[in-house]
Amino acid sequence: MGEENAASQLRLSSARRRIDAFIEQIDVLAASSFPHDDGRAALAAIRKHCKDLQADLDLPVGVRTDVVDHLCLNLLDKVDKFTAILGFILRSTNVRNPFELHYIVKKLVSRALDGDVSLLISSEWTYVPFTYPMSVDQLPDAILIGTPAPESGNPLLIPLAGHEVGHSAWRMYGCSPLYARMANQAVKEEIDRNKEAGKALLEAAPLKALDKDRVINQCAGHVMEQLEEIFCDLFGLYLFGYGFIAAFDYLLGPGGHVRGLDYPSDDQRMAILVEAAGDKVEGALDLRLDAAMAAHWTVAAPSLADKAGAEIVDAVTRSMVPQVRTDLFARLQSLGINPPQQHVIDNVLQAFERGEPYPERVELGEIVSAGWHRLRALDLAPCRGADEEEKRGNRSKSYKVLADLVLKTIEVAEYHDRIAGHA
Repeated sequence: MGEENAASQLRLSSARRRIDAFIEQIDVLAASSFPHDDGRAALAAIRKHCKDLQADLDLPVGVRTDVVDHLCLNLLDKVDKFTAILGFILRSTNVRNPFELHYIVKKLVSRALDGDVSLLISSEWTYVPFTYPMSVDQLPDAILIGTPAPESGNPLLIPLAGHEVGHSAWRMYGCSPLYARMANQAVKEEIDRNKEAGKALLEAAPLKALDKDRVINQCAGHVMEQLEEIFCDLFGLYLFGYGFIAAFDYLLGPGGHVRGLDYPSDDQRMAILVEAAGDKVEGALDLRLDAAMAAHWTVAAPSLADKAGAEIVDAVTRSMVPQVRTDLFARLQSLGINPPQQHVIDNVLQAFERGEPYPERVELGEIVSAGWHRLRALDLAPCRGADEEEKRGNRSKSYKVLADLVLKTIEVAEYHDRIAGHA
């Protein structure tokens, strides 16, 4: 056997061992106890694909080295992607996760995306909620929602998943082709209108004025990136109402994170949310907000190098937000989804104030909105206790009681929903 063939044979043997070990690990995980069927179904889908990869490696001796190399590289890529998802699936079985959320979140997401989805909720060692995009070939209908591990038992943070699911909605609703041409034309007009910023942008381009089309396309690309993030915020707001804004404030306040051209600043995002939640613009949700919600957010300025670009991109993004908001809210209404209703939130809040779960069928957004209203009232109330340690203990106890009330109310809502489904 020549040196080249020997190297290919060794590489092929290594690839076979890797995929064998990976399938064995899937089988070990599949024997775990799953609180919902979606986790086991996801493992089965990944295992089926891995068996196909395993079969691809059944090659006769003497196959060309470039074929072997291609198969090995493909295997490494797939195993790398699947390893992260296997870890996610395993963590989704941890009892720290609020399993009570699965049914009601899955139903809401399925309605908002207008189709059946599978759902996994897991804790993650990052303090930013996220979803794996619905573009994993072997799990095309799966939504994997990761929540910060220190907050894994906090049901009041689930509204932030609305933003993450919004990225899937942006793709499924076909938003990019819908707004791309509008963004390009608006950037062109803004560069002509804002002479100073437009001139600075073109002066910084390698070919100066000859690069105008490229500069316009780059700015329009940044506008589209910002619009997607704002779309996702508005998506979460519509589904979860006040609960989304409160969770946003909890996780990101007071803002001020370093920003680039591809992301709106936190203070801009909050201002857009408050406007959409109020009653001053057409189609706004008319939710009850407290004055402290939008106060004292730190303004995040772009770098000097991005200053001119930010003027153009931010102006165009702001001009397009009303259209995006109107289109999105109309789309969700057409799917039979209503935003949280304030009178229902008030009823749930009254139950929480009595220390009781709400006994009727309500939507998830109304439950978490009432929970946040109650929590913020508790945070502003004088805390009982002789010393700081006792006060901390009382605050912790009050929060745990509230979290239990929220989860119990979610269970009651699921019970009513299932009963109605069998009626």
